[in-house]
Amino acid sequence: MIKYEDILDKIKYFMSKKASGYSMPLMPHYNRIVGNVDTGVYTVITGMPASGSSSFLNLNYVLGVLLQWYNNPDKIQHPMKIFYFTLKSSEAKLIEQLICLYLKLVYNYRIDIPTLNSQANALYDLGENQNILDALEESKHFFEEILNDEVLVIYDNYMTTNAISNVISEYMLSIGYSDDTGSYQLLEEFDNSYVSLIVDSTEDLKADDNKFNIITSKELQSKFNNMVTRLVTMFNINATIIVPIVMPFVRSPRDTEPSQANLGAYARSCDRGVVLYNPLANNNRKFYQEAETFTGSASGVQLMRYWFVVRNTEGIDSSYDRILFLPGTGFMIEHNKNSYVDDVSIVETILMSAEYSPFHHELNS
Repeated sequence: MIKYEDILDKIKYFMSKKASGYSMPLMPHYNRIVGNVDTGVYTVITGMPASGSSSFLNLNYVLGVLLQWYNNPDKIQHPMKIFYFTLKSSEAKLIEQLICLYLKLVYNYRIDIPTLNSQANALYDLGENQNILDALEESKHFFEEILNDEVLVIYDNYMTTNAISNVISEYMLSIGYSDDTGSYQLLEEFDNSYVSLIVDSTEDLKADDNKFNIITSKELQSKFNNMVTRLVTMFNINATIIVPIVMPFVRSPRDTEPSQANLGAYARSCDRGVVLYNPLANNNRKFYQEAETFTGSASGVQLMRYWFVVRNTEGIDSSYDRILFLPGTGFMIEHNKNSYVDDVSIVETILMSAEYSPFHHELNS
């Protein structure tokens, strides 16, 4: 039987955790609902195509965390390791995506991958903008440190559940050990470590086996979910993954509205469950009209997305808010009364403003 002291200890524990971890400054309402990005938390993200789930992951759980760590003068006392398994992209393309997002967050330059590669459908000719070339040159200090020092480690081949588990387990056993009680402990020099497992598409996991036969689909998702839960519990790491959305029988746009059922096999195991939603793509007039009201422009409706917290074991769920999303850059910002942005009647102007970003700084002279 549970004791009152157990509940009280849990309350005190989460009070002490409020200031730990890494915040999500561009998502203040979402951050208040789910708390900081921290160790020991398992977050599952899902959404239909064009909902912005990959950008949401990269902004809040990867680059935002890396920038806060990089700008911390005491970062040497806070070792960081992010294992990013990009199962739907290549290492080069993922880094290019992070560069686009970095240039928007830090220098306020809108740039997309076709521009980086001088392709025909680029936003503009990169060679004609010396400021962006200078920003790219300065950016190498950040990217060289996080990549060369293996703060961010990227795997881009089709991985199995067992292979991913082995990568994390081997690293954790290299920086810690099991004590006399069988509990995992970090070595003293790694006491303040932040270790994160990122997977951008469990839908693209390689077929695995259960010692008897090859497993795929739902059984594979269930096995992966059990593996992540075990790693988070055993090693107190952070895990944030994107999973395939599970949709009920859709008879009307209302049936596409997010719910915990969208998480499928992950619905009862994760600490946080988040669904990204595009009302325009789903022809949902309820949210479409809300988007029209708050943006006041056709372009605003095109750029509107929503986050829905459908599971939250340490707080409220069934909460949602609007996001303004700038495709190509990977940049998005929450839009509510408490946001950095109060008026989006001129959406593009607002998104191009530098005032939103706590990471912004001018180029060195």
